[in-house]
Amino acid sequence: MNSATIIEAIKNRRSCRKFKPETPKRSEIEIVLDCANHSPTGMNRQNLQFTALLRREEITLLAGILSEILDRRDYHFYHAPCLILVSAPLDHPYPDLDVGAAMENLYLACEGLGLGMVWINQFHDECSNPQLRAALDSFEIPSHHAVQAAAAIGYPDAAPSALERTMKIVIRD
Repeated sequence: MNSATIIEAIKNRRSCRKFKPETPKRSEIEIVLDCANHSPTGMNRQNLQFTALLRREEITLLAGILSEILDRRDYHFYHAPCLILVSAPLDHPYPDLDVGAAMENLYLACEGLGLGMVWINQFHDECSNPQLRAALDSFEIPSHHAVQAAAAIGYPDAAPSALERTMKIVIRD
């Protein structure tokens, strides 16, 4: 394992908000999903579900539903050609932690494959909306699951620049 490559991927990863219209290859999406599937989960529960939407009409349908629910005009997931929904059981004690780890694996896999990704978090509190729930059911997301996050993925059309890191780091010897 090349630790320099892993560290470079972590440091170079950026959220991408502008995508080319081409859909990533199915083989690339399968690799990204496999990496998400290898993310750690609390007590090794492994009870998340990853649902990849590659059909433009399904992504547009979800965007339209969320646009209505959130009262946001022209909501579009940054026109990404792929959307991966990450869902967890409603009774999951710590979904944010497991989903956060899976999302980071998705980010790093995308970075490694030359794909762009941005984290979408608008689903979390809206999954009980009947119109959204019907769409999620049609995408085979179990009724006892809520979408905790989504990854909008595609080939980047612009290279986002790095911002200065300002989080506090404390090391006590």
